[in-house]
This record gives sequence, structure tokens and C-alpha cells, in this order.
Amino acid sequence: MAFISKDDLTSLMYEEDMDAITEGKDEEITGDTGAIAIGITEAKGYLNRFDTAVLFAREENERDPLLVETCKSLALYYLTKKCAPNQNVKDIRAAANDARIWLAKVQSGKLTPIGWPLKAAPEANTFFHVSSYPKRKNNI
Repeated sequence: MAFISKDDLTSLMYEEDMDAITEGKDEEITGDTGAIAIGITEAKGYLNRFDTAVLFAREENERDPLLVETCKSLALYYLTKKCAPNQNVKDIRAAANDARIWLAKVQSGKLTPIGWPLKAAPEANTFFHVSSYPKRKNNI
């Protein structure tokens, strides 16, 4: 199951409006290249110091509410890019911009969400060796 679903998006946009934008094609919202997948992928790009596999595998009540709202805002932004230019989507685009600002703060370390798993440190047994041939003494 995806981190967020079409039902989650209904808290920000009516399902009828989503269906009107996509002409009833749910794969444009929930598919592998749909708005939800693109929004989650963008969020993951900001969160590379966290274990995103664990963070985005959480379901329902285990999910971080602020991260859910952020992903929903980004998904709706990508969904409304398909809207006609005369549609009023300023609020959705402003919410997506706010989400990106919040993600940038998390990425820079200015904000550290509580309970988010960090990536595991690399193994201490990694071996790295640099060497070279002895210095040549041709012109002595």
C-alpha cells in the first residue's frame, strides 16, 4: 500500500474535482507515475539523511501527520498542473511551496522531526587504502 492514497487527498480536494481533472483515470493519481508517486518521490529527495524506506512504509496511524500533509500538498500540486489555466489553484500551489520550505528546513537540519529513523551508519569494517610507487630519483 502506498504511503498516501486517493482517499487521503479528499481532505484537501473533493473527489469529484479530482475525477474532473483526471477525467476519471485514477492511475493519474495513484499509478506508478501518478501525482502521489511524484509527490512522495520529491519528498524523499529532501529526506536523504533519514531511512526513507522505513519512514514511508508506515501505514495509517503510524505515519507522521506533518509528513502526510506535506506529501498530500505536493501530490495535489502535481495533480493540478493538469488544470486549465483559468482554474483557481493558487492555494494548492502555495501549500506545495510551504511544503517544500518545510522539507528544505528538515534537509538542512534546522528542523529534526521526532521519531524519524536516521539512515544506518556505514559499516566500520570498510577498507580503503591509498598507495603509490616510491619517489623516483632520476636527476640527482
